[in-house]
Amino acid sequence: MLAVSLMTLFLTSFIMAWKISEYLRLLLSSMELGLWLLMTILAIS
Repeated sequence: MLAVSLMTLFLTSFIMAWKISEYLRLLLSSMELGLWLLMTILAIS
């Protein structure tokens, strides 16, 4: 029973960490896109 609960806890934390990393990567890519857009606007003007 203890092994099952430990396994569930590990799986839950792993999924949480994966979701957080996905979110951070999405945030980073959107920031990169925004920066690129800003540089393009500055280059044009």
